[in-house]
Amino acid sequence: MNAFHIAGIGLTLWALLVAALGIMQHDFPRTRTTERLIAFVSVILVLAAITTAVLTASAEEGEEEEGVKEGSAPALRA
Repeated sequence: MNAFHIAGIGLTLWALLVAALGIMQHDFPRTRTTERLIAFVSVILVLAAITTAVLTASAEEGEEEEGVKEGSAPALRA
C-alpha cells in the first residue's frame, strides 16, 4: 500500500461521510463556517490524492526506466 492508496481511502471515507450527513440532515451544513470547513477539507483531500497519484506514478516510471537502462527486464506485476 502506498501514499496514493491512503489518500484515496481517506478521500473516499470523507465523501461517504459528507454524503451520509447530507442525506440524513436536510439542513446540512447548518452554518457558513461548517460549509467552509467541509469545502476546505475536501479540497485538501483531493489535492493530496492527486499529488500522491502523480508522485507514485513518476516514482514507478523511474524504476521501470532504471531497469531498462541496466539491461534487466522489467518485473511483472501481479
